Formats: sequence, C-alpha cells, structure tokens
Amino acid sequence: MADAVLEGLAELADGVDAFLAPYGDEAAFVQRALDLARFPGVRAQIRRSARAAVRALRWPVILGEFEQQLRIITRNHATQAALAS
Repeated sequence: MADAVLEGLAELADGVDAFLAPYGDEAAFVQRALDLARFPGVRAQIRRSARAAVRALRWPVILGEFEQQLRIITRNHATQAALAS
C-alpha cells in the first residue's frame, strides 16, 4: 500500500492535482499556499482531483487489488510447483 501511495504522489501534476513546492523550501511552500488562496478556480480543480484520487483508496478497491495479487501469486506458485515435479 505504501508503494501505491508513493507512486500516486509521483503522478501529481502541479496546479492540477496539487500545488507543489520543493521539500524544505519554506518560501516556496508559503508562496504556493498564497497561490492556492488567490486562485479559487485552481482550488476547485484540485478539490475535484483529490476526490477522484481518494476513491481509488477506498477499502473495496484496495481489497480487490489485494485479492488480485493473491490470485496471481497462487497461480505462479502452482505453475512453479507443476514445473518442478
């Protein structure tokens, strides 16, 4: 799950999904916060994108992905066992 979250963060588009600032750059962070307050249209876009992203993190979705991975692992294990015998 942590990998999925990190992958999701890597896909953020500045001004679309988030307002991004370089890590540790306090001035850039403050500027981006001010920009967010200043531009209500961008704020609305980020809100919509955030809602869409959160839908993918709901438990039914997470559980479905987990079950799919278990099926793949089980299938691979069964294939390897059959080849070994």
